[in-house]
Amino acid sequence: MPRRRGKKTPEIEQVRERLLRMRAPFSQQAFARRLGISQQRLSHIERRGLPSADFYLALVRAGYSLDWLFTGRGQPRRTPPLRPKPPFTSPYPTFREFLADPQLSGSATFEELQVLDRLRFGKQGPPSKYYYYWKLHQLRRSGGKA
Repeated sequence: MPRRRGKKTPEIEQVRERLLRMRAPFSQQAFARRLGISQQRLSHIERRGLPSADFYLALVRAGYSLDWLFTGRGQPRRTPPLRPKPPFTSPYPTFREFLADPQLSGSATFEELQVLDRLRFGKQGPPSKYYYYWKLHQLRRSGGKA
């Protein structure tokens, strides 16, 4: 009985070509290792152009964009998502105002925010959110000591 071959549509060929472009900077073996599959399987996928769902999952885990692979829009590599700033539980409303203002706290690192969050005052707290901005710059000038 002869082997049945799937019909290669223009869409499948475009996906296959984009997959080859995605792999271009790497050898087949290096790209397969990066995805966590065998080189023989990658070779089969590149020749036939019909990968399985777990292959697509491996691409996503390696940081590649399926949107680009299927449509050609965007970039082949996904940009890593921005890490949101961690929530801080300061008893002072002025510290929360400082965090909410991106012009004041936007460039602060996680470690700097931790140091600022550890500052303790009396019941009144600091006079304004600009106090924390001033302390942030003082912290940077002193090399990390508040």
